[in-house]
Amino acid sequence: MSDTPISVNFTTADGTATVADGDYAATSGTLTFSPGDRSKQVAVSINGDLQAEADETLFVNLSGATNATIAKGQGILTIRNDDIAPIVTQITPPRGLPQGGSASRSGGRVFPMFRAPRA
Repeated sequence: MSDTPISVNFTTADGTATVADGDYAATSGTLTFSPGDRSKQVAVSINGDLQAEADETLFVNLSGATNATIAKGQGILTIRNDDIAPIVTQITPPRGLPQGGSASRSGGRVFPMFRAPRA
């Protein structure tokens, strides 16, 4: 442990998650460790979306340490996908029934329901 403050610069960098796609907001700055500090956090704003996609990654790069040596200069941040792909189904009514409307399920059978045409 150091008896003197330690500082290190950080910056985010694109991986499969990109600033251009709006996945996250780029950030950079300097972390300062006082004597006795063992860790610091870097806050990265993640932009949610409704797209079902694979998990994406970005990097946090460290550089320019003062009063210390950087042992590992890059961290990986994973954005886990929490969106569910929509399930699309189409119900075709039996012949002779008008198109449109909805369906109701009862006892494992599907019954089409249709509105009467407007006058």
